[in-house]
Amino acid sequence: MGEHKNISISEIWFNKHERIIVIRLNNKTLISSDIYCTSWNYPINYKISINDKVYLIYHKINGFHQVDKRIEWVEIVGVMVDDENRKETVNLRILVKENLSDEYIKELVRNIKDVILTQCKD
Repeated sequence: MGEHKNISISEIWFNKHERIIVIRLNNKTLISSDIYCTSWNYPINYKISINDKVYLIYHKINGFHQVDKRIEWVEIVGVMVDDENRKETVNLRILVKENLSDEYIKELVRNIKDVILTQCKD
């Protein structure tokens, strides 16, 4: 794996219970935030087996440039149980091409969560 200088990992808390994990890598920012929806409405790009019945499922979206042109991609993470009978959305990841302020990260996560949760169909 390549060498990274100036890596920092931090947490941002807001609304008294919401947490965003921020990993700053050179000139990029990787953002991870919990999001919950009792359904999954995306194609599965890949999945990772946790055990015989539980998988982490992933869907990567490249179309969030209208929110911020610096966004490289947005990835939605879900959990699939019992051979696709139950799928839930649990995490949101965002990779941005620059280092961002904490305030801007909170606003960006709120905006993208709003879009994802609007698509949530229980």
